[in-house]
Amino acid sequence: MISTTENLEGEGQPSSLSSTSEAIGNHSAILPTTRTKFEDLSPELICDIFDLFCTEANVLYHAFYNLNLRLNYVLQQTKVHITHSSYSLVPQIIHPKQIQSLHMLICDQRKSFAFLTSLSPGTMVSLKLELAHGDNLIRSILSTLTNFQKLKTLNLRVIIISEQVERELHQTVSQLPRLKVQ
Repeated sequence: MISTTENLEGEGQPSSLSSTSEAIGNHSAILPTTRTKFEDLSPELICDIFDLFCTEANVLYHAFYNLNLRLNYVLQQTKVHITHSSYSLVPQIIHPKQIQSLHMLICDQRKSFAFLTSLSPGTMVSLKLELAHGDNLIRSILSTLTNFQKLKTLNLRVIIISEQVERELHQTVSQLPRLKVQ
């Protein structure tokens, strides 16, 4: 409760505010009371909000895609995270240049390599690949990795790999400036 006593000019009587709601009510005349809808926010702010979700594209697109054309446009500008469950959205809805992080189980080597080469080196910061075997595929992946200069996280899970390819992998990883080897 706010309680004040002050002399008002021209009146000899003290004035008092006896409740918080009265105090807030007095200030509401000063502050405009407008309601802002999510759709009214700037595209940049909506993209920032989407980034805060840090969720995979599948969830983000199912929640917001096709609500209206403006949100569709904003979603198409948003950097996204792709995992196994949202891989089907690419390229029908999500453009490969939007992908910021990728977690992919490689089954079809040709299709997977074609997809990896379509990614934008300027936006990709995290890459996690899982495959059973394939020195040739790993060498192909290594040839594209050097383009990803902003890559901060790389996780390759390979069940069978030759010692020669493993050495090549370490050599390639050492060329990526932002990637920290642990």
